[in-house]
Amino acid sequence: MIKWMLLLWQRKKIKPSFDFQSARTTGKVVIDAENLVLGYGEPLTRPMSFQVERNKKLQLRGVNGLGKSTLLKTMLGIIPSVEGSVKLDQFTEICYFEQEEIASEKLHFRNMGRISVYD
Repeated sequence: MIKWMLLLWQRKKIKPSFDFQSARTTGKVVIDAENLVLGYGEPLTRPMSFQVERNKKLQLRGVNGLGKSTLLKTMLGIIPSVEGSVKLDQFTEICYFEQEEIASEKLHFRNMGRISVYD
């Protein structure tokens, strides 16, 4: 009986699932970046401009050290941009998983709360 239960448990694929509560509807443009330059004091990128619209998905791909986390953290205002600006819709609510958690902490969403438009 125990062997059968172990086999059944091993075959069951665990799939992550997310459930987000509905919030107030944002405007058409959720993120608007203009002449954004990433870096930590020194520029690491050329100026870039882009928009992310409501209900659109954004995929950040690249090799390690390319700046994916730096871009995300700059868009969220966690680290400042070297130049340019990022504006978030006034009704945008941000939650995300940290890339690496401290071993003693359990994996959880970091809730940024409601973020207002900033320059």
